Amino acid sequence: LNFPIILVGTKADLIDSRQITDDEILEMSKKIGAPYIECSAKMGKNVDLIFETAAKLALYIEFCYQNGENIDLALKEIAKLALNFSISRD
Repeated sequence: LNFPIILVGTKADLIDSRQITDDEILEMSKKIGAPYIECSAKMGKNVDLIFETAAKLALYIEFCYQNGENIDLALKEIAKLALNFSISRD
């Protein structure tokens, strides 16, 4: 079964007690070919974005499947896009 992955960092409101570096996050994101999104339910930050991104990726995979496109190729394209993501904090 092929499916897209989103790497999610939770509790963005506790940034001072973080135990992982930005470089480690980006390395993992690139390694698994997944976009990285940081969120904080407490602050209401990016929670909707995670679900919107998951839905869009799932619809894209379904579109590829319905149109006979190569799902593995589609996932590789998603992975390429993930490499262009960076960590942003508002």
